[in-house]
Amino acid sequence: MRGRMESQIFHNLNEVSTSLIRAAGKLGDSKRVLQHIAETAEDAFGADICVIFPLNPITGKLISLPTTIGNLRVKNEVLHDEPRPAGLTQLVLKENVVFVEDLEYKPEYHSRFTRKEGIRAVVGLALRPRHSKRSLGIIYLNYRQPKAFSLAEHESFSIFAIEASLLLQEAWLAHSYEEVARIGQEVNQNLATIDDLFQVLKTYIDSTLDNSHVLLLAEFQQQTNKLEIHMHWQDSDISITESLGGACKYVLETQKPQFIRHYSKEAGKLPFKLMPITGVEEKESFIFVPLLLRDLCLGVLSIQHTLPEAYGQDDLFILQALANYISLALHNMHLYQSLNLLNETGQHLTLHLQLKQTLQVAADKIRDAALADIVLLYPYDQAHQRFIAPPQVAGTLYDSYPEFMSPERPNDVVALALLQKEPLFARSLICQFSPTAALRCHSEALH
Repeated sequence: MRGRMESQIFHNLNEVSTSLIRAAGKLGDSKRVLQHIAETAEDAFGADICVIFPLNPITGKLISLPTTIGNLRVKNEVLHDEPRPAGLTQLVLKENVVFVEDLEYKPEYHSRFTRKEGIRAVVGLALRPRHSKRSLGIIYLNYRQPKAFSLAEHESFSIFAIEASLLLQEAWLAHSYEEVARIGQEVNQNLATIDDLFQVLKTYIDSTLDNSHVLLLAEFQQQTNKLEIHMHWQDSDISITESLGGACKYVLETQKPQFIRHYSKEAGKLPFKLMPITGVEEKESFIFVPLLLRDLCLGVLSIQHTLPEAYGQDDLFILQALANYISLALHNMHLYQSLNLLNETGQHLTLHLQLKQTLQVAADKIRDAALADIVLLYPYDQAHQRFIAPPQVAGTLYDSYPEFMSPERPNDVVALALLQKEPLFARSLICQFSPTAALRCHSEALH
């Protein structure tokens, strides 16, 4: 008889598993997924009321109000209090599965909700994926009558908790990837410097990853072979330039991520040594991912924690997805900076060309007005106190080149003329040297 009952329980559990997998709505809609899990649990285990407390796996705190399914006696009233430090919630998080067959004999686990709703028996299940220390939520199956639970039922509750955890984990991952996409849009809008990028990243990343200890963004400076490091640690920001080395160098060269779960145990087997940063406490958990754009590695993104086993495989996937957006943002920033530099160079050349054209027009006008054969116009840079070579020439030179006609000696006529308050005139010019030298000694206007 007992074997037949257990067989029926596991047969029903298979049906429950099939029903659980067919979750309505998209996985990113965590509210709908929670409701589906609660409805399935209530129906599968004959509970009067099923309540799920959703937890943020990063902070361990409640994400929203509990999801409640069942026949409530008290409606439109919030009866769920914050979990108590020594209450049932903490026990469930510690033990994963807790059975209270009669609350009358365990009054310390009573709450305002269980008293108002007349609950006598409770099953608490922690929604925690296997090999993970993080909880995604807690399910409470509430019964208004005392209830004894068989070993087979114990097993079925545990299996259900695992399957529900996997479903909720997928929902959390879908939500996280949506958040990563939103962060990606933020970091790719109107950012001029890597510091701007880091500030945006620091603001939004805590919705998807545990950055409570260290968040590090390192940009590789190819010209200097160094890293420009931006780091958030203990509510403060650190910006430093370091020589290329350690894990960052290894990740840049191999273009592969590095996941260190327990550094104290793994240090001897790692192909690199971590480079400690002055003033920052030692860490045990590390994830380093390369910032790749095609085959080019632009830098490294990292999260680090003081506790071992602080991160899971999901954190690695999320960090890699985020790194794709950051790589694109860095590429766009470099492209913008290059275009901006090109634009500034173009403006400088345009201004120089415009100045040269203006000076040439002025020299031509002076020649026409003075009826001169040749006019030499020497531009003078007041800021640097020097003549700008070559001078502008209006007229025809027989055997001279403008680049050789700049004043080189302090007693050249041009240099002397700059010191005079009145114009210099020469009615007759007799030189004993070449026509080019004579021309250099000549004033701009001859009488």
